[in-house]
Amino acid sequence: MHDYWLYREADQIADKLIQYHSGWNNSSSSPFTQMWLRNYLAYYSPVVHPGSKDTSKVFEGVQGELLRFYSPKARTLIRQLTAVVTKQRLAFKASAMTTGEEVLNEVKLGNALADQIVSSQRLDIKGDQLCEGGLVTGAWFTKATWRTDIGEPHVTDGDGRVIKKGACEITTHSPFNVFYDLMQPWDDIGWAEVRVKRNKWDLIADHKELEKEILSVPSVASERGPYSWIDSKLDDEDNIYVYEFYHKPSPALPKGMMMIYADSDTIFYHGNNPYEAIPIEPNIPEAVLGTGMGYAKLTDLAACQEMFDDSLSAIATNQSQFAVQGVAVPRGSAINVQELNGMRFMNYTPQNVPGGGLPTPLQLTKTPPEVFKFTDKLEELMQNMSYLNGAMTGNLPAGVSSGTAIATLSANSIEFITSISKSYNMCWEKTMMHAINAYQKFAKIGQDVEITGKGGQVTKQQFTKDDVINITGMKLEIVNPLMKTFAGRLEIGEKLLTMPKEIWPDYVAVLEGRPLSEVYRGELTEFDLITQENEALEKGEAVPVLAIDDHGEHIKKHADCLKDIGNRTKGESIKIILDHIMEHYKTAKLSDPALMAMIQTGKMPEGGLQPPPPPPGMGGPPPGMGGPPPGMGGPPPPGMGGPPPPGMGGPPPGPDRPGPGADQPVPPQIVGDVAEPQQDLLQRG
Repeated sequence: MHDYWLYREADQIADKLIQYHSGWNNSSSSPFTQMWLRNYLAYYSPVVHPGSKDTSKVFEGVQGELLRFYSPKARTLIRQLTAVVTKQRLAFKASAMTTGEEVLNEVKLGNALADQIVSSQRLDIKGDQLCEGGLVTGAWFTKATWRTDIGEPHVTDGDGRVIKKGACEITTHSPFNVFYDLMQPWDDIGWAEVRVKRNKWDLIADHKELEKEILSVPSVASERGPYSWIDSKLDDEDNIYVYEFYHKPSPALPKGMMMIYADSDTIFYHGNNPYEAIPIEPNIPEAVLGTGMGYAKLTDLAACQEMFDDSLSAIATNQSQFAVQGVAVPRGSAINVQELNGMRFMNYTPQNVPGGGLPTPLQLTKTPPEVFKFTDKLEELMQNMSYLNGAMTGNLPAGVSSGTAIATLSANSIEFITSISKSYNMCWEKTMMHAINAYQKFAKIGQDVEITGKGGQVTKQQFTKDDVINITGMKLEIVNPLMKTFAGRLEIGEKLLTMPKEIWPDYVAVLEGRPLSEVYRGELTEFDLITQENEALEKGEAVPVLAIDDHGEHIKKHADCLKDIGNRTKGESIKIILDHIMEHYKTAKLSDPALMAMIQTGKMPEGGLQPPPPPPGMGGPPPGMGGPPPGMGGPPPPGMGGPPPPGMGGPPPGPDRPGPGADQPVPPQIVGDVAEPQQDLLQRG
């Protein structure tokens, strides 16, 4: 057997992993682990650094004469970025690999289950943590795993313990608690591990055979790490760290591996990976190329934030020390300082000053204007690097007041923020699929899910893993980021009011990300059809004409074929092209204008469809019953001023007046009492 470390016994694998952990949070081992700790502490510096419960100010120097002033501008920008990215409530749409009516039921069940997970697991709140953590440390993680000790109660065992149905738990984790190969991109890693807190007394109740080993595991309170600045809570004496190791299936481990342990002596599970995947997903907004590490947005802001704090501290120190008016009083001036309360006095001995000198105010609070200009520059620089302009933060630039200008500034900022949203959205989609996968693997006992109908009526449905087995994907429903801002919604609303209502759906669809090609797909399809017909006609192939064609556009484009000298020299091609054009012409003349209008506009004609005119003799009043007598206003009889019959005068046929022939429409035949056309205009056979 080869000495692959994952082929060893469970305790030896645990020892190998524990050794790997030892250098993980060592700040000297990697500049990226240094960044995690530095950014984490800087992000919470207004809490970490003050050493007193009485004030947020920090006094430094030999005698506390220097004032350290912390102004979390960078943290405010990170929070604003988080608010923009996570403003939309999480909503997922399921897809299933099945056919018929089953797909509707499974998709409906999958959507309801996703909504229930979002609500019960408070994923909108955890989404804030996921996004914010990724911006601060460069990476933050989710884990979706099955737990048998949560969910609805099922039965009670002989000892009176309540056995629960189990449920999927989704948690978020910092890079301090997720271990993997940092030199591999996340999609290429073979394994990953998460450190979680568990109550040791609950573990003893579930694993009585390991009671002695569990009690020997050090408590969380004894752990030193990035959270050591937080006072240990009382219950941390009861909590221990448990490690969850997941290896996805591979040629070396066809069924993968999962191991749950606290140390090499306390192994809770070691065996195949029932998830058949790594149920951990990263949110890495900006990955370091070729690695599994992330570049933190806070790193861009950190240097400016430190200089910003230094500049404000210099100003604050000056104001704190010398804001009270100081007065220089010459010795021997006989000035009673009790008459000038609330000031500081400095005595000095004047040299060669007539009259012994006068009291002089000291302007010690004056700070050079360059210091204030520098703070303004630092603040502007941080805002630019955060992708947030004035329209997003509420501080509009001078001269910007119209909704259009504000929406444009917001859109420009959102374009950059979208790169952050991509990682966030993808992380949630994969996490939700891991949650569905957990139900597909472990939901053997009936689970309850609430399904909301169209009328808002909520019904409960019970399901097991077999009912969701065909769900293969979860898609996060995403709203256009511009719609997340008031200025954006205002601008879109104003534009909609100036547009015809029939184009509102296409306009909104484009804003939501629908490809432009789909908006004018009908025009493209017609153009492609005409192009294909031209190619066939030039080859001498006859092409049928349908009443639903855009005859004017077809005639125009088909005529272009005859503008080619090669086609004009082919007698057979000329005849076929001209016959096809004339067929369009005849069909257009025979087609119902209402039908053509509906094809072009997609709407019913105004006033609805008009009934066809009655045939001769089937609608007028009978003679002597209200109709005008001959010669008294009715249509003149033949030969009495009416239009001449065909062939008896009138303008001769010409190009604009087609005479009887192949291009002349054939009058309808009278069948019984109904007029029927000579041919079916839709050519249905």
